[in-house]
Amino acid sequence: MVTSVWVYYYTDAEEYMHNITKKASRGLTLVKSNVLRSTFGLYNELRDKSKSSRFDIPTAAAYSSADLSAGIVSENNASSNQPGLAVDTYPVGLAVNPIIKKIYTANELSNSLSVISSTSNNVENTISVGDFPYGVAVNPFDSRVYVTNRGSNTVSVIDGSTNTKLHNITVQNSPVGIAVNPAANWIYVTNIDSDTVSVIDGITNKVIANITVGKFPYGIAINPFINRVYVTNIGSDTVSVINALRDKVIANITVGKGPVGIAVNPSTNIIYVTNYASNTVSVINGANNKVIANITVGKGPVGIAVNPVTNKIYLTNIQSSTVSVINGVTNKVASTIAVNPSLAGSYRIRDPVLSMPITAKFPLIASLLGVDDITNMIYVTNTGSDTVSIIDGNTDSLVVKVDFNVKPLNSGEIQCNGQLIPPDTYFLYRNGTNLICTANAGQGYKFGSWSNIAYGSINPLNLKVSLYGGTITANFNHTLSPDQYLAIVIGPVSIMSIIVGWFFRNRQRRHLSKYMTLIDLAYETSYRNNNNNKEFLLRLQLIRMEVIHLFKKGKISDSHYNILQNRISEYMVKVNS
Repeated sequence: MVTSVWVYYYTDAEEYMHNITKKASRGLTLVKSNVLRSTFGLYNELRDKSKSSRFDIPTAAAYSSADLSAGIVSENNASSNQPGLAVDTYPVGLAVNPIIKKIYTANELSNSLSVISSTSNNVENTISVGDFPYGVAVNPFDSRVYVTNRGSNTVSVIDGSTNTKLHNITVQNSPVGIAVNPAANWIYVTNIDSDTVSVIDGITNKVIANITVGKFPYGIAINPFINRVYVTNIGSDTVSVINALRDKVIANITVGKGPVGIAVNPSTNIIYVTNYASNTVSVINGANNKVIANITVGKGPVGIAVNPVTNKIYLTNIQSSTVSVINGVTNKVASTIAVNPSLAGSYRIRDPVLSMPITAKFPLIASLLGVDDITNMIYVTNTGSDTVSIIDGNTDSLVVKVDFNVKPLNSGEIQCNGQLIPPDTYFLYRNGTNLICTANAGQGYKFGSWSNIAYGSINPLNLKVSLYGGTITANFNHTLSPDQYLAIVIGPVSIMSIIVGWFFRNRQRRHLSKYMTLIDLAYETSYRNNNNNKEFLLRLQLIRMEVIHLFKKGKISDSHYNILQNRISEYMVKVNS
């Protein structure tokens, strides 16, 4: 079974096969094989279309049957230092649910959906979906998430409140674009290989209609206020207008060459279309289906989204690696922001039959985006670097997420550009901002080093956030407080003093006890028993002289000396009376 997408190229068949032999092709040629395949067509950027053919790439099932890892191996792509939130491989589609503060990316070569929290700007979950997921849309009313799987011809239904997959709905060939009418709970899917749009009932999860549109339908957008659905047809250079009440095409609007992305501002009833091969954006008045302007933008415009609150339009130029910002009032490009959606270098498919390098082009590589109209943040998928860029709509500048940590906890604090940074938190800084961060140690600690995206022991730290995105950690080491230091230094001396003091006090007590005994013994033996006053007084006088001698040497304390003197005096008075 071969599922293909039409791709235009600009050489005859002989020249094309010659280029394939030289491994210099713009696309992939059809190779006969018994392996199940699905297509990633590569749309040529040249202006004039003369020939067309179908090209294909193995599906995940084909890789599995060949006992190979699914994916594409980079041969010479240059790494990028552009900042962004890391997600799975080849993120393409992106959708925002501002109510539950979630961002979703469809990761084409990981067969997964990344769930990003817009409060922490971290990937909090990864959900397995179908083969080669491409587009994603949300219904904010019931938190349902819908993912088109162009390799398995299905749409995965995700419960956004629990991050669990509920259903896989079979649609027609190679579904790519998807949009939701939240009010009516209808889901619309463009099937690029069937030239149709599938209509899904969001309540029953059943396909209720397949509407024939132009050639190679890709992008899709809805104006729920007037029940109109708009579809870009790459091969027809048109936008089909569908009456959603009757599921019928009521108009085809000619736009630029290779129309792909489409977005609607329901507040103004204006439709915006990116023309990949014309490097323009067509502006359509939804009231009369007329093109009212063609705006020149960057090279290879693809993804597009509108913030109806600010009336700004954001679009990705995948060959320029930029995002253009259009003022919806003047229909002019207001600013251009550098991102990194494109992929540098050639890639080799892991397949024993298709073992040639390819140059990744649209729609294999695409950069789509979504707008959070509550926070005025814009999120862009960078297929080439497996990241999501964040743009602050207030300044229309790329912002970089920087996390801050302190280790050990409560050992100190970080100040950046004079602002105290709470530990275990993050800030979004404008791309190119210079940060001067100082690590201040708490009591009992001293600064040791910086780690993670910043290394070294220089304090303060000076860095430019345009080259970084990640975590800055200040590491502190235990040290001694003044009290602890004095305790360690004086402690042994204090202990020795205690020991020496105890020794001297004990010796003084022994002297006291000894001479008290000698005084009493002299009284008993010399005076009471022998009634010899002279001998007793002589002995008392000798004892007094010894006590005075010991007192002068410090071997008897003042109190003990006084006790002994008083006792001698008492006996002398008693004998002489």
